[in-house]
Amino acid sequence: MNKELPYILEWLDRRDAQANVVPSSSERGEWNSDQRQEMRDALVARSYSSKTIKAYISQTERFFVGLQGTEASINDAVVQKCALVLLEKGLSHAYVNQAISALEFYFRHVLKQPKSSAYVRPKKESKLPDVLSLNEVMRLLKVVKNPKHKAILYLTYTSGLRVSEVVRLRLEDSTVNGKY
Repeated sequence: MNKELPYILEWLDRRDAQANVVPSSSERGEWNSDQRQEMRDALVARSYSSKTIKAYISQTERFFVGLQGTEASINDAVVQKCALVLLEKGLSHAYVNQAISALEFYFRHVLKQPKSSAYVRPKKESKLPDVLSLNEVMRLLKVVKNPKHKAILYLTYTSGLRVSEVVRLRLEDSTVNGKY
């Protein structure tokens, strides 16, 4: 556990108690190094992973960069429109959901706004894996000349192993009751 966590949580509690004023929409439309650090501190205090911290901060920065030069006040409709623009660009549903989650976190934990349930999130995509046809598999197996490679490919195909499972195979995995 992070040794600094209790101190950060205490600091956040003091800051929360002092934050009686909700920032105006014009203040919310700015993203600066102080807000970036506040968001990082809030994420760290809640034990988010380093990858999530990086992703959430990047998503929030992209949102504010996209708003630069516009007079739009930041509200649920603007966030929803941003999500639609991301979907229209062909970005994955997971990416769009992450962007919405990052902005929700920012508004709730950094700007201290009440939780909004107004965001419509895209459904999780269900993609089927691309698989080789039987003819493609046979052609692949016929082309390989190295017996060791051919054995690995046959084993992989006939047993349905994943690549990650194949690369971790050990000689001991082939034993049955200690015998080959």
